[in-house]
Amino acid sequence: MREVNKTIEVNSIVKVNKTIKYEDITMYSVNTQNKVITAILSSKDEQQTEINSENFEITGDNYNLLMSDSPSFAPGKPSDDFRREDLFYIIDKIRDEQQTPLNE
Repeated sequence: MREVNKTIEVNSIVKVNKTIKYEDITMYSVNTQNKVITAILSSKDEQQTEINSENFEITGDNYNLLMSDSPSFAPGKPSDDFRREDLFYIIDKIRDEQQTPLNE
């Protein structure tokens, strides 16, 4: 190793905190045969410029809850159908599950 005193150009990725004002489901697809729903959630700033996007896969118990008849978060909802607002509920539920420690 040798000692040098040079300036070089390097690429650097810096994480910063940004405030989001809106979330929007920009795409979703339903595969009833495999019981899976994929959704893309876009996070937007005050000017509604997208600053992040997340992919969600809704399967298993979450899929069954979303497709169930009249769940607590959507009274009167028919089975095998959902509204865009219902997707937000399930996405929030998935986020909560991901933040809960496994040994609780």
